Amino acid sequence: MCGICGYLKRGALVDETLIAKMTVELSHRGPDASGFYSDERIELGHRRLKVLDISDDGNQPFYSQDGRYVMVYNGEIYNYQELAKEMDYKALTGCDTEILLEAFVKWGDAFVDRLNGMFAMVIYDRQSGKIHAWRDRFGIKPFYYYWDGLNFAFASELKALFCLPLEKELDTQSIGDYLFLEYIPSPGSPYAYFHKLGHGSKLVLNDRNLEINRYYDITDKLRVSEEISEKAALAQFTELFHSSVALRNRADVPLGAFFSGGTDSSAVLQAMYLLENDCASFHIGFDDAEVNETNFAIEIASMCGSDLNVIQMKPDELLADLESVNRGFDSPFGVSSIYPTSKISEIARKEITVALSGDGGDELFMGYGHYRWYRRLKKLDKIFGSSARGMLSSALVKAPDRFARISEMIDYGDLKRDWPHIWSQEQYMFSEREINRLMGGKYENQSLRSSWRSICQKTDDEYLRISLFDLENYLPDDLLYKVDMASMAHGLEVRLPFLDHRLVEFAVNLPTELKFKGDMHKIILKKYLEQVLPKSFIYRPKWGFGAPIRNWMKGELKEYVQSRLESDVLNKSNVFDPKEVKELLHQFYGGKSFLNKRIWALVQFVEWHQRFS
Repeated sequence: MCGICGYLKRGALVDETLIAKMTVELSHRGPDASGFYSDERIELGHRRLKVLDISDDGNQPFYSQDGRYVMVYNGEIYNYQELAKEMDYKALTGCDTEILLEAFVKWGDAFVDRLNGMFAMVIYDRQSGKIHAWRDRFGIKPFYYYWDGLNFAFASELKALFCLPLEKELDTQSIGDYLFLEYIPSPGSPYAYFHKLGHGSKLVLNDRNLEINRYYDITDKLRVSEEISEKAALAQFTELFHSSVALRNRADVPLGAFFSGGTDSSAVLQAMYLLENDCASFHIGFDDAEVNETNFAIEIASMCGSDLNVIQMKPDELLADLESVNRGFDSPFGVSSIYPTSKISEIARKEITVALSGDGGDELFMGYGHYRWYRRLKKLDKIFGSSARGMLSSALVKAPDRFARISEMIDYGDLKRDWPHIWSQEQYMFSEREINRLMGGKYENQSLRSSWRSICQKTDDEYLRISLFDLENYLPDDLLYKVDMASMAHGLEVRLPFLDHRLVEFAVNLPTELKFKGDMHKIILKKYLEQVLPKSFIYRPKWGFGAPIRNWMKGELKEYVQSRLESDVLNKSNVFDPKEVKELLHQFYGGKSFLNKRIWALVQFVEWHQRFS
C-alpha cells in the first residue's frame, strides 16, 4: 500500500521541487520508502508501505523490462502469482508491482479486467508521453486529480495537490452535496478543477486531450435471474468467500482483522480461522450501551480462536483525538465513525501491517434499515396516496423527536423517482429545502439522482436497485473513503474480502429473497454463519458501527460544538447563514436529537474550512 503523486511540467507546474513536498505530504501512507521519476515532461513521486517482498526490489517508481513504461501504484493485486503463471513470466522480484506492469505491457488496456485487487495507478509511456490511470472497480483506493485544460496533477490525497501553486475556488454544488449526504460524491471535491476519478474508471491524458471512461460497471454484470436453491447458493457463496479471504491473506508482514462482533466481520474472522490463519483481531467499544457490542465480540472471537484486542473509547479521548484525526481529512466529511476507525487503526498498527475488514457486506446482502423504510413507504402510498402522505408530513413537523424526523422523510413527490431524498433523510442529513435556507441558493442534488435514474433503467427489482445505489455511491465515497483515510493515516493496509469482484457479481445476481425477506437481512450470509456460530449471536438486532456522538454532543462535546458554530466563525467562511445555524442548535438542544448529524456535518465543514481555505 502506498501514496502516489505527480504532475505535468507546464503552466503553473514547472518547479521540480514540488514533487518532494507532495511525497512528504503522503509519507504516512508509505513510511518505508520514497522514490521519484523525472523527465522533461513529468514528475512522479511515490511513498511505499512494504507488504509483499519487503526488500527494496519493490520500490517505486517501477520500470517495465523493456524500459518504455514507468509506473507509480497504490494497492494490492491479490492474484499476481496466478497472472505471472498465465503470462509465463519469470519475475525478478516477489512483489505484485512487477507483475502488474508487465501485464499491461502484454495485454494493454485489457489487463485491468484480469486484476483481482484494489488499486489506483498511473502508467507513463516514456515514448509517446501519454499518461494512463486506473482506479479499482469499487473505489477502495483513492485517486484525485487536477485539470483545468492545461495544468494536470494527481495524488492519493487532496492534501498533496494542495502543495501545488493552484488556485482553490470553493465549489458550492459540492458543499451542498456534502450537507445532503455527509460526504462529497464523485467526481466532485470541495474545489473547482479538483476531482475524484470515479471507481471502475480509466483516465488517459494525451497532451491536452483528457478522456475518462468506465471500464467496469456492476450494473453491466446483471444477468437474467435464474432460480437457485438456498443450498446451492450457500455452496457458491462459501466457495467464493473462502477464495477471496485466502487471496487477501497473502502478505509478507503481520496480518490481522478488524472485528466489531457483527455479522460481516464475524464471517471474515471465521473464514480466516477455517483457513488456519491464527490472527490477532481488534475491537473498539464504548461506555454507551446503544453502540457497544464488546461482550458479543469477545465470545465470538474466542469461538474463532482469535486473540481479541479490545479498545475502549471515551468522550475525553475523542476530544483529544479530534484535532489529529480532522487534520488528516482534506475534504469535508461528517461521518462520526471516522474516530473509532482511526483509533482502532492506530492501535492495530502497533502489532500488524495488514487488517481484513467486513466492509461491503451490507451493500451486497441488503443489510441496511432503509430497505424496510422503502417497504413501509410503499405501503403508505398504496393505502393513503401521496396527498394524504403530504398532510401527514405537515402534521408531524411539530411532533416529538423521532416523529418530527419522519416528517421530512415522507415529504417527497414520487417514491421511485425520489429515492435519493429518502436515502438522505434516512441518514438524518439535510433536505434540499434546508440546504437552500442554509446557503441562500437554489440547491438540487444531481449526482445521486442521475445515478438512481441510470440504475432504474437496468433492473425492475426495487430492492436490487437500492443495493446497486449503495454500491455505486455510499460505499465508495463514504465508507471506503473513511476506511482508507483513517487506516492509511497510520500506515495500515485494510483489505476487504466482500469486495472481490467475483463475490460482488455473485451477490447482485442472487435472488432478493436470499438476501432480504420480511424483517430478515443478509439471509445467505447468516446461513453461512449458522454452520459455525450459535443462532443467538447471528440473529440479534443490527447495531452499526459508530461513536455515540449524539449523546456526547449534549455532554462532553457541547462546548466544542457551540464554539465551532458561533456567528463570527461562520462569517469567516461566508457559506452558511448564521441565523439558520443558530436556530438549528436551538432545536437540537431543545429536544430534537435527530438533528445531531446535521449539526456535526456543519462542525466538520468549519473545521475543514479553517485548515484548507
